[in-house]
Amino acid sequence: MEKLYVDVEKNNSTEVGSTELMLSVRTAFGAESDVVVGYSGLNNQKYRLHTGDAVLYETPAGTFDIRVITQTQDKVKFRVTLLSPTLSIAGAFSSKDTNNTAFSESELDKIKASFEQVKTELTSRKDIAQEQIALINEKLDEIVEASHRLGRKDWINYAAGLLTSTCVSAAFTPGLIKTLFLTVNSAFSWLFGGALLLLE
Repeated sequence: MEKLYVDVEKNNSTEVGSTELMLSVRTAFGAESDVVVGYSGLNNQKYRLHTGDAVLYETPAGTFDIRVITQTQDKVKFRVTLLSPTLSIAGAFSSKDTNNTAFSESELDKIKASFEQVKTELTSRKDIAQEQIALINEKLDEIVEASHRLGRKDWINYAAGLLTSTCVSAAFTPGLIKTLFLTVNSAFSWLFGGALLLLE
Protein backbone atom coordinates (compact mmCIF):
# COMPACT_ATOMS: atom_id res chain seq x y z
CA MET A 1 0.00 0.00 0.00
CA GLU A 2 1.33 3.44 -0.89
CA LYS A 3 1.25 6.22 1.64
CA LEU A 4 -2.15 7.87 1.81
CA TYR A 5 -2.72 11.39 3.09
CA VAL A 6 -6.06 12.06 4.72
CA ASP A 7 -7.56 15.29 6.03
CA VAL A 8 -10.12 14.89 8.81
CA GLU A 9 -12.07 17.85 10.10
CA LYS A 10 -12.90 18.26 13.76
CA ASN A 11 -16.01 16.32 14.84
CA ASN A 12 -15.84 14.25 11.66
CA SER A 13 -14.82 10.74 10.56
CA THR A 14 -13.18 9.63 7.32
CA GLU A 15 -12.53 6.21 5.81
CA VAL A 16 -8.98 5.82 4.51
CA GLY A 17 -9.35 4.86 0.86
CA SER A 18 -10.90 1.40 0.57
CA THR A 19 -9.10 0.00 3.63
CA GLU A 20 -12.10 0.03 6.04
CA LEU A 21 -9.84 1.98 8.40
CA MET A 22 -11.70 4.90 9.98
CA LEU A 23 -10.10 8.03 11.42
CA SER A 24 -12.11 10.39 13.62
CA VAL A 25 -11.08 13.71 15.14
CA ARG A 26 -13.15 14.48 18.23
CA THR A 27 -11.34 17.62 19.32
CA ALA A 28 -8.52 19.65 17.80
CA PHE A 29 -6.54 22.22 19.73
CA GLY A 30 -3.96 23.23 17.16
CA ALA A 31 -0.97 21.61 18.85
CA GLU A 32 -2.69 18.36 19.75
CA SER A 33 -5.90 16.49 19.00
CA ASP A 34 -8.08 13.67 20.30
CA VAL A 35 -8.22 10.98 17.63
CA VAL A 36 -10.19 7.74 17.36
CA VAL A 37 -8.99 4.93 15.10
CA GLY A 38 -11.39 2.16 14.13
CA TYR A 39 -11.85 -0.75 11.76
CA SER A 40 -14.88 -2.85 10.86
CA GLY A 41 -15.44 -5.48 13.55
CA LEU A 42 -12.72 -4.15 15.89
CA ASN A 43 -12.82 -1.98 18.99
CA ASN A 44 -11.97 1.69 18.58
CA GLN A 45 -8.71 3.01 19.98
CA LYS A 46 -8.46 6.55 21.37
CA TYR A 47 -5.31 8.67 21.29
CA ARG A 48 -4.20 12.21 22.07
CA LEU A 49 -1.67 13.08 19.40
CA HIS A 50 0.76 15.95 18.87
CA THR A 51 2.10 16.89 15.45
CA GLY A 52 4.58 14.24 14.36
CA ASP A 53 3.18 11.57 16.68
CA ALA A 54 2.42 8.16 15.23
CA VAL A 55 0.48 5.09 16.35
CA LEU A 56 0.40 1.52 15.09
CA TYR A 57 -3.04 -0.02 14.72
CA GLU A 58 -3.41 -3.76 14.14
CA THR A 59 -6.19 -5.02 11.86
CA PRO A 60 -6.95 -8.25 9.98
CA ALA A 61 -5.44 -6.55 6.91
CA GLY A 62 -2.17 -5.86 8.73
CA THR A 63 -0.74 -3.09 10.89
CA PHE A 64 -1.26 0.53 9.89
CA ASP A 65 1.19 3.32 10.72
CA ILE A 66 -0.92 6.45 11.33
CA ARG A 67 1.07 9.67 11.66
CA VAL A 68 -0.05 13.26 12.27
CA ILE A 69 1.54 15.50 9.63
CA THR A 70 -0.10 18.84 10.41
CA GLN A 71 -3.03 20.00 12.51
CA THR A 72 -5.02 23.11 13.23
CA GLN A 73 -7.98 23.86 15.42
CA ASP A 74 -10.23 22.80 12.54
CA LYS A 75 -8.67 19.68 11.02
CA VAL A 76 -5.87 17.13 11.19
CA LYS A 77 -3.80 15.79 8.27
CA PHE A 78 -2.71 12.15 8.61
CA ARG A 79 -0.30 9.98 6.66
CA VAL A 80 -1.39 6.33 6.67
CA THR A 81 0.81 3.40 5.63
CA LEU A 82 0.14 -0.33 5.79
CA LEU A 83 3.26 -1.86 7.36
CA SER A 84 2.69 -5.39 8.53
CA PRO A 85 2.11 -8.23 6.08
CA THR A 86 0.14 -10.23 8.65
CA LEU A 87 -2.75 -11.13 6.38
CA SER A 88 -0.54 -11.67 3.35
CA ILE A 89 1.59 -14.21 5.22
CA ALA A 90 -1.43 -16.06 6.55
CA GLY A 91 -3.16 -15.98 3.19
CA ALA A 92 -0.16 -17.30 1.32
CA PHE A 93 0.21 -20.13 3.79
CA SER A 94 -3.42 -21.17 4.13
CA SER A 95 -3.99 -21.08 0.40
CA LYS A 96 -1.44 -23.87 0.00
CA ASP A 97 -2.63 -26.07 2.88
CA THR A 98 -6.15 -25.91 4.27
CA ASN A 99 -5.43 -28.49 7.00
CA ASN A 100 -4.40 -27.60 10.53
CA THR A 101 -2.10 -30.61 10.79
CA ALA A 102 0.90 -30.84 13.08
CA PHE A 103 4.37 -30.16 11.71
CA SER A 104 6.57 -33.15 10.96
CA GLU A 105 9.86 -33.60 12.80
CA SER A 106 11.79 -32.47 9.73
CA GLU A 107 9.61 -29.34 9.46
CA LEU A 108 10.14 -28.57 13.15
CA ASP A 109 13.90 -28.81 12.64
CA LYS A 110 13.65 -26.53 9.62
CA ILE A 111 11.54 -24.00 11.54
CA LYS A 112 14.17 -23.83 14.27
CA ALA A 113 16.97 -23.46 11.72
CA SER A 114 15.05 -20.75 9.85
CA PHE A 115 14.60 -18.68 12.99
CA GLU A 116 18.29 -19.08 13.82
CA GLN A 117 18.95 -17.63 10.38
CA VAL A 118 16.65 -14.69 11.20
CA LYS A 119 18.48 -14.09 14.49
CA THR A 120 21.85 -14.12 12.76
CA GLU A 121 20.77 -11.67 10.07
CA LEU A 122 19.16 -9.24 12.52
CA THR A 123 22.10 -9.38 14.95
CA SER A 124 24.49 -8.43 12.15
CA ARG A 125 22.60 -5.19 11.47
CA LYS A 126 24.02 -2.04 13.05
CA ASP A 127 20.74 -0.13 12.88
CA ILE A 128 18.98 -2.34 15.46
CA ALA A 129 19.65 -1.75 19.17
CA GLN A 130 20.82 -4.64 21.33
CA GLU A 131 17.76 -4.46 23.56
CA GLN A 132 15.53 -4.71 20.50
CA ILE A 133 17.52 -7.73 19.30
CA ALA A 134 17.07 -9.36 22.70
CA LEU A 135 13.32 -8.80 22.65
CA ILE A 136 12.95 -10.12 19.10
CA ASN A 137 15.02 -13.21 19.91
CA GLU A 138 12.87 -13.91 22.96
CA LYS A 139 9.70 -13.79 20.87
CA LEU A 140 11.23 -15.92 18.12
CA ASP A 141 12.04 -18.59 20.73
CA GLU A 142 8.40 -18.50 21.87
CA ILE A 143 7.25 -19.01 18.29
CA VAL A 144 9.61 -21.96 17.83
CA GLU A 145 8.26 -23.55 21.02
CA ALA A 146 4.68 -23.05 19.84
CA SER A 147 5.39 -24.97 16.63
CA HIS A 148 5.59 -28.17 18.73
CA ARG A 149 2.08 -27.80 20.15
CA LEU A 150 0.04 -25.95 17.51
CA GLY A 151 -1.31 -27.06 14.16
CA ARG A 152 0.25 -25.30 11.18
CA LYS A 153 -2.61 -22.88 10.51
CA ASP A 154 -2.91 -21.98 14.21
CA TRP A 155 0.85 -21.58 14.39
CA ILE A 156 1.14 -19.19 11.45
CA ASN A 157 -1.61 -17.01 12.92
CA TYR A 158 0.09 -17.13 16.33
CA ALA A 159 3.48 -16.26 14.85
CA ALA A 160 2.20 -13.33 12.78
CA GLY A 161 0.15 -12.04 15.70
CA LEU A 162 3.01 -12.26 18.20
CA LEU A 163 5.46 -10.51 15.89
CA THR A 164 2.94 -7.76 15.18
CA SER A 165 2.01 -7.22 18.83
CA THR A 166 5.71 -7.11 19.75
CA CYS A 167 6.34 -4.39 17.17
CA VAL A 168 3.38 -2.40 18.50
CA SER A 169 4.10 -2.76 22.21
CA ALA A 170 7.82 -2.01 21.78
CA ALA A 171 7.09 0.96 19.49
CA PHE A 172 9.46 -0.27 16.78
CA THR A 173 10.11 2.18 13.97
CA PRO A 174 8.41 1.52 10.62
CA GLY A 175 11.81 0.68 9.14
CA LEU A 176 12.52 -1.95 11.80
CA ILE A 177 9.07 -3.49 11.42
CA LYS A 178 9.57 -3.83 7.68
CA THR A 179 13.05 -5.29 8.18
CA LEU A 180 11.78 -7.85 10.69
CA PHE A 181 8.93 -9.12 8.54
CA LEU A 182 10.95 -9.18 5.33
CA THR A 183 13.73 -11.12 7.09
CA VAL A 184 11.24 -13.65 8.46
CA ASN A 185 9.59 -13.98 5.05
CA SER A 186 12.93 -14.56 3.37
CA ALA A 187 13.98 -17.23 5.86
CA PHE A 188 10.62 -18.98 5.55
CA SER A 189 10.19 -18.78 1.79
CA TRP A 190 10.06 -22.60 1.83
CA LEU A 191 6.89 -22.40 3.94
CA PHE A 192 5.21 -19.11 3.09
CA GLY A 193 5.34 -19.56 -0.67
CA GLY A 194 4.33 -16.35 -2.44
CA ALA A 195 4.17 -14.12 0.63
CA LEU A 196 7.07 -11.95 -0.55
CA LEU A 197 5.28 -11.14 -3.78
CA LEU A 198 2.26 -10.00 -1.79
CA LEU A 199 4.44 -7.51 0.07
CA GLU A 200 5.61 -5.65 -3.01
